[in-house]
Amino acid sequence: MKKPIEINITLKKHAVQYFYLLLSKGFRIQFKPGCSIKNLLCQQLGFDETYVSRRIQTIFLNGKAVDNINTTVVSDKSTLALSAAMPGLAGAIFRTGSRYSAMRNSISYSAHEKQACEDSGLLELKLFNLVARETGEMILLRGILVNGKDLCSVIEEHSEVFEHQDNKIYLNHKKIDMGNLLSSGIKETVYLFLTVL
Repeated sequence: MKKPIEINITLKKHAVQYFYLLLSKGFRIQFKPGCSIKNLLCQQLGFDETYVSRRIQTIFLNGKAVDNINTTVVSDKSTLALSAAMPGLAGAIFRTGSRYSAMRNSISYSAHEKQACEDSGLLELKLFNLVARETGEMILLRGILVNGKDLCSVIEEHSEVFEHQDNKIYLNHKKIDMGNLLSSGIKETVYLFLTVL
């Protein structure tokens, strides 16, 4: 993948909440494929192990519910969705390691063969509810790959936040105002590398 356009946004702390929708819609990160979900979250992304075991209760890999994060391997071009506990019977059924997991056998993830280890790959990551709120700031600080149209939608919807004088926007390390950013053609860009400080 060629080097993407970089956008760095410095916001007041409370303004990070405007990116939660972007985090749940899905974004991409570069990672080392062939690892377990636990390795990905704790070693590569820097999640706290206790947080992962206690807070992240529902995990889907490529649309299938996951029960064991230690043995489930993530390959290149996978989609991983993370959520805190969901309410009701559906939440109990889809919870990782749930005693009701037999009720979802047909949509549970099962790896049939060992995945090859590769140097670098792309993962689509989706963060929901408390997981987005509690880890979003860390993920955005690390940097994510987003679709230009999706980012522009967030900025346009909350233009009063991004126009505020205390907030700063940089396009490829050059300061730019919100209007010029939106008219710079980034909407047509498939991948932008976004960091939010």
